Amino acid sequence: MIQKLFVIGAGAVGGSISLALKDAGQDICGLYDEDGDRSRRLAQRLGLSPDDTAFGAVARANTVLVAVSEESIKEVARRAAREGLCRREQIWLHTAGARGSDELEPVRGLVAGAGVFHPPYAFASGAVTSVPSGLVFSTGGDDSARARAAELAKALGGTTATVEDDSRTLYHAACVVAANYVTTLLDRACSLLVRIGVEEDIARQLAAQLAESAACQVRRRPAPEALSGPIKRGDLKTVEEHLRALADVPDTQLMYRHLGRLTLELAQAGTSSLSAGEVEALRRVLEQKG
Repeated sequence: MIQKLFVIGAGAVGGSISLALKDAGQDICGLYDEDGDRSRRLAQRLGLSPDDTAFGAVARANTVLVAVSEESIKEVARRAAREGLCRREQIWLHTAGARGSDELEPVRGLVAGAGVFHPPYAFASGAVTSVPSGLVFSTGGDDSARARAAELAKALGGTTATVEDDSRTLYHAACVVAANYVTTLLDRACSLLVRIGVEEDIARQLAAQLAESAACQVRRRPAPEALSGPIKRGDLKTVEEHLRALADVPDTQLMYRHLGRLTLELAQAGTSSLSAGEVEALRRVLEQKG
């Protein structure tokens, strides 16, 4: 079903999602952003007129997508309610991962439903990028809001997973681990490669291709089965050599030890043929200090 969408927020998420929805055949009837220049640039790409970029134009839509900072969601909803811009047939959705549908409480009772439509995807700050097909969007809120969010996800070639409001914080922590912390790990890997003379741009490519291949394996099968490397093989000698080589970068060595212990637990949960003796030897060396 084609929705008449108004997007509030022309940043990385709002811009990327609105362009993807337009390409998917949805009707983007308006756009608003407090940054006038950013709003005009995106409006031009969406084929909108200046009249379509006023906040008051939100009343035209049957679906309102709020893609602003977490701290601004409730104020946006308050403003729409205060200015009488809500319509009974509207569904309001926000795109924040850490906040629940209660952020849209000011419009509840004035519209048909309010909820969450979060794209778990690493959007580069300040950039409008393409949205790949196959994303799993997290949804929440009223039944009508979750149903509308599912329609938008389907239009983008994706699916949905319901996350209740009281689980949003843990959900967002999982997203941080999967995205932000992976980026941090890749930065550490790149720094080690640069340390041995690999050019920085090549180091980034090398580290990223390894991470992408690992992620591809996890997409296809449970993590214990997707795991590879010396710990899964019980290769104590290689692990010891790694720890010695990391002696001059103690923070990274500490990270290696901690993640190594978690990886050992993961290997034991899978199809690894590690013996009890190999497990104990690996655990002992990974728990050593310095």
